[in-house]
Amino acid sequence: MYFRLYKLLFKQESISMAKKPVKPAKQGDFSSQCGFYAIGNIVSLLFPKIKRTQIFDSIWDFYDETYDDANGLLYGIVRDRVNKILCHVIDEFDLPCSVYRPWWSKIAPNRDEFLNRIRDVVNPGDSAMILGYDYGIEGNTDFYSHWTVIRKTTGKSLLNFDSDDENSRISLQRCDLWSKEFSKERPYRLSSTDTFIISKTKKEKT
Repeated sequence: MYFRLYKLLFKQESISMAKKPVKPAKQGDFSSQCGFYAIGNIVSLLFPKIKRTQIFDSIWDFYDETYDDANGLLYGIVRDRVNKILCHVIDEFDLPCSVYRPWWSKIAPNRDEFLNRIRDVVNPGDSAMILGYDYGIEGNTDFYSHWTVIRKTTGKSLLNFDSDDENSRISLQRCDLWSKEFSKERPYRLSSTDTFIISKTKKEKT
């Protein structure tokens, strides 16, 4: 298989869940792996009792068996693959949660509606969000795309749980929706169609 060796890139930290807060797994120098790490980190954030090695083994094995290529590791993964891998991990561990994709088939009509919706449904400890965004500079054609986990929203910021060296707090004043033009004031373009809200549910007794 193409990418078995890439499993060695995952940095497993020795974390006692009873003593230390959960920290995000870091992707190191392979910035294109942010989609995989966003999946692993949101599951780890909401269900910290599951060992990270188990979560990431599930992610890598499913990707290998389903797609059998290294392109996602080298160049990143699109939302359809994020969705399939995320749903697989939820099913494999039988996690009591739901996945809400409010703008899967259409773009949010405006920035305020987008921010108001996620503010209503992202609650620390009970729910979190995978979000895709672009970051660029006005007048510069060079920009990058990134998947991150939003663990909390406030009236002023998005607080993330990120696998890379992104700002841990993104000011809402610096954000706009894709496909607005980049500007000096708002270099972040949030993609509403790349939004996955995961909420814990009470598991039914059988």
